[in-house]
Amino acid sequence: TVEAILHSGATPVFADIDPATLNIDPDEASLMITDRSVCILPVDIAGHPAEYNRLRRISRERGISLIADASHSFGATYGGKSVARIADAAVLSFHATKNLTCGEGGMVLSRSRPLIDRIRLLSLHAMSAGAYERRAKKKWLYDVDELGFKANLSDVHASIGLGQLAVFEKNQARRAAIAERYLTNLSSLAEYIDPPHVAKGVKHAWHLFIIRLHLSHLRIDRDKFIRLMAQRDIECGVHFRPIFELSFYRQLGVSAQHFPNAAYAGRRVVSLPMYPELKLHQVDYVCEQIAAIVRRHGR
Repeated sequence: TVEAILHSGATPVFADIDPATLNIDPDEASLMITDRSVCILPVDIAGHPAEYNRLRRISRERGISLIADASHSFGATYGGKSVARIADAAVLSFHATKNLTCGEGGMVLSRSRPLIDRIRLLSLHAMSAGAYERRAKKKWLYDVDELGFKANLSDVHASIGLGQLAVFEKNQARRAAIAERYLTNLSSLAEYIDPPHVAKGVKHAWHLFIIRLHLSHLRIDRDKFIRLMAQRDIECGVHFRPIFELSFYRQLGVSAQHFPNAAYAGRRVVSLPMYPELKLHQVDYVCEQIAAIVRRHGR
């Protein structure tokens, strides 16, 4: 997300997160807006939509756009609506790990026809007519009057995506069932971990299942926990390291002291296995091993 901002020539301005959802805190975002701000860009972490009603209100009051990084939240809803129906535009990812995959690529959704027409134009070298349009019109002529990109989804990738759409609802239901099993199994471990939070009025997409360790109640840190899980043949991840911890982005001049919630979450988040083919008995095994580890290493 920050890459896109920098590549466009703009300057990213950061806001701290809501410690419950790990998404951008609307109050913090409002404080960072100035006369030079052009948009609010929330990231829907793990598939839980950001607090879009408040973000939408702030963006309208300040006269700026609301662009959603919905790469994790395809299939989620906020107040019964998809993110694309609330934001000015929503950006999806179809990477191999996402809920709907084309292998790679993505999509922009918006109710603004001028915006979509412009994105479509720029995505193929800013050519006034692509090969499909030229063939349909039986006219070879085209023009280019500005600098574009080679960013169109290939036909092969699109075909994979159409096939994935046929099983998308089935896979989403499976993800929800896996998440429910995790939540039930881990409910007795509240002393040691926080499970994912789902706000009222939200339908979670369950792209990721992120727990947060109560490190003050454990004699091990997050990295040791992940190593112990790996010894039990369970692969875990970290989503995500805070931007200010990454070498390249330190030049932006942000630090942990400015974003205490993000810094705190960054030390204790752990992503558990989450994919439609995961069996419920495998979920049970993961939870059993978590329980064994935290109880053995609890304070």
